[in-house]
Order: sequence, then structure tokens, then C-alpha cells
Amino acid sequence: MGIMGAVALKSMDARTLQTLGPQMLAGWCFTIVAVLTVYSLSIFFSFRRAAKMEVAPVLSAEGIISHDSDYSSNAGLRSYYVYFGKKRFSFPDEMNRTFPEGSTFRIYYCKVGQIELIMSFERLS
Repeated sequence: MGIMGAVALKSMDARTLQTLGPQMLAGWCFTIVAVLTVYSLSIFFSFRRAAKMEVAPVLSAEGIISHDSDYSSNAGLRSYYVYFGKKRFSFPDEMNRTFPEGSTFRIYYCKVGQIELIMSFERLS
């Protein structure tokens, strides 16, 4: 806004500044209010989501690791899945090095709505 204001004021003479001054002031006030509103809403929703995660129970799943992947031609993305027994988690990258196929792991996670956040994991064998 500062750069925009400096460029606008540099290109104006005293006569146009008097007519556009109130319009520019109203535009800047609207921009400041809009930015503060978006910032306040983002803080509000972040605290609300964090409060839900604080009370979410910690769940666990364990089993033999197996891998799978799926390609979506609509989105142009490949999703990678790791199965801990019967429980499936999706990852954006391959997890073969972290969770080798055929080994046994226990994973601790919490579920809030559709989000499953992995807290920790341990290798059993």
C-alpha cells in the first residue's frame, strides 16, 4: 500500500489530488479493514481447530506394513498409501524407506474430523 500510494501521489498534481484524495482514503480504509478481518478470522479458526485437537483422543493402529498408490488423472497427482494392518494412511510421497514393506509397526494418531494427524510410530519387528 505504501508503494502504491507513493506512485499514485508522485503522478498527481495538486488539483487532481484534491479530487482523488477522499476516494484514495476510503480505498485505503477499506483495504485495511478487509485485511484485518481476514487476519482475525484466520486466527479465530486456527484457535478453534487447535481446541478440537487438544481434546481429540490418541488412537493407535498396528500391523504388517503394505504399500499402495493411486493416480488421479483429473488432478494429475499420485497418492501413496501405507497400510498398518487394516488402517490406511495417505502420504504425498513414497514411504518405502520409513515404513519398509513386510515389517510390523505401531502408529499413534489422533483424528479430528477428516484430519488424521500422525503423532508418532514405533517399529515392532
